[in-house]
Amino acid sequence: MKKNLVFLVISTLLLVTTGMVYIPKFLNQGLHGIELTFLANLGSGLLLLYDGIQGICKKNSLPQYWYLTADVIMIGVLLVCLYCIGEANFSGPFLFLHILNPIIFTILVVTSTYQGPIKLRKACCSILIITILYLIYVIAYGYQSGDWLYSIINIPEKGLMYVLLFSTIVLAIIQVIGFIIYHISKWYYLKSNE
Repeated sequence: MKKNLVFLVISTLLLVTTGMVYIPKFLNQGLHGIELTFLANLGSGLLLLYDGIQGICKKNSLPQYWYLTADVIMIGVLLVCLYCIGEANFSGPFLFLHILNPIIFTILVVTSTYQGPIKLRKACCSILIITILYLIYVIAYGYQSGDWLYSIINIPEKGLMYVLLFSTIVLAIIQVIGFIIYHISKWYYLKSNE
């Protein structure tokens, strides 16, 4: 029960901070140019909300690889913002969206979501598929609108080879991070249940 309440509290944090930034933005500009920060925080918040309610109702938890996938995407947001520190916004709720929410979510994943051994291939595939689909969306949106959501993925400005190299490096890094988070989560679970 305690775990479910923690899930609900943290889901509220993620959803409220996401709403504070993006509801006014979408009301003013419409639903175009959807940023990964929005998708990662909203998705992670909804995941925790759903699982917290499921737990209170004595239903099964969501699969562990869902959390691992969401966490790696949240960490991806954190890392890209740190890489682009001169361009990323860290004021007000953006401090939560870009820095604090990914850290809090990672701590929660490590301490509360281990369910036993999983096929890491399934988690790696879901991380890879979601990341590549989002990358395709960003590139298509950039070419269609001329508004590149991220300067590091601006093909006309940076060049195709730079964007492909940067994207490949990011994909490799987040796969390794997912592997590390899984093993830290497993280690934490085994230590706390000795």
